[in-house]
Amino acid sequence: MIVLGQANQEAPAKKEKVQAIRIQKSIPEKSKKKSDAMPESVKDEESRISFKDDQVGQEMQSEIYWYNAYQTLRNSSLSDDGIIDSEEQSEINSMIETSGKVIQGTFSWNYMQLRNNRNNAAAQSYFINAAKLEPANALLPAEAAWLAERNGDLQLRNKAIQSIKNNGTISAFQSVYSTWMLDVIPEGSLIVTNGEFDTYPIWEKQNTKKFYVVSLAMIQDAAWLNRTLQNWDKSIQFKGNSESNFIAALLKSNKPVFFSFTIRQELLTKYQSKLFPVGPLCRFSKNPTDNIQGLKQFYLDKTRIKYLNSLVWKNDKYAAIARNLLPGIIILEQSSLLNNAEKKELLQLKQLIEHSNSSER
Repeated sequence: MIVLGQANQEAPAKKEKVQAIRIQKSIPEKSKKKSDAMPESVKDEESRISFKDDQVGQEMQSEIYWYNAYQTLRNSSLSDDGIIDSEEQSEINSMIETSGKVIQGTFSWNYMQLRNNRNNAAAQSYFINAAKLEPANALLPAEAAWLAERNGDLQLRNKAIQSIKNNGTISAFQSVYSTWMLDVIPEGSLIVTNGEFDTYPIWEKQNTKKFYVVSLAMIQDAAWLNRTLQNWDKSIQFKGNSESNFIAALLKSNKPVFFSFTIRQELLTKYQSKLFPVGPLCRFSKNPTDNIQGLKQFYLDKTRIKYLNSLVWKNDKYAAIARNLLPGIIILEQSSLLNNAEKKELLQLKQLIEHSNSSER
């Protein structure tokens, strides 16, 4: 559990421990055996994803069967720690290879290959093939945005992001929440995100303020990563695909670095005393930081409080990201700089967020 940096010197003797929050409510809980999440007809006696030709039955001839099997296996692989390790990737590769025996050349097969090859050159050809087959498929704009970002085509990326927003991939609350992120960062900051969930909404806002975004899901693309880092801070260089080493390299910069709360705890644990919640993000600071005034400005903003009290966001499919606001509230409510009215307002806000996320989403 990450102990976030204390906001100032007046914090109580017993430090409040705050767990970094990962928002993956839609992903099923991973079972003890990864293959347990797969349909029964896809498992063999070793609970592995390996098949014999004579096992391919009527049901397994359909695209939807293989697409659902792929999504189930991928989500299961991500559900416990947010990453796909080499063993899990091998299972996914095997499943896609086997699916090719019956659905190769279809939209679903090209889409699975596209997702599986996102950070290498093969992705482009799979995208083109999928787009020819189903140009209006709602899955494609997100992939178009990812490819355009990798290729440095911001005009095409922004066009794809608008399509993502229009088709509901970016929800209304995600869009509002990403605006709040911009409210707490200075110009020239770097925001480190975990994956597409918290990356697309921020990309949407890059035309409103100068800042940079690095998604941990993209660091395997060396060309894209080095280009992004050079645009942000020319003194920072990185080779490899280790997320922990990458974060260590970033923190050598003297420029402001912010982390999304969706990033896995173990990547930030060693920096816990230098991480300070600033609302929807967590800021890294090499020196002790008194950010109480910044927290007051963010949480007691009348427009923001009015929006949260309106509950228009409560039924949003990504309403659970509001829980990422709690670490900052926990620190702020400890401050003696709040008057009674402010303490009451903050407590009501805290209870509102906790209550709205008390049920499974």
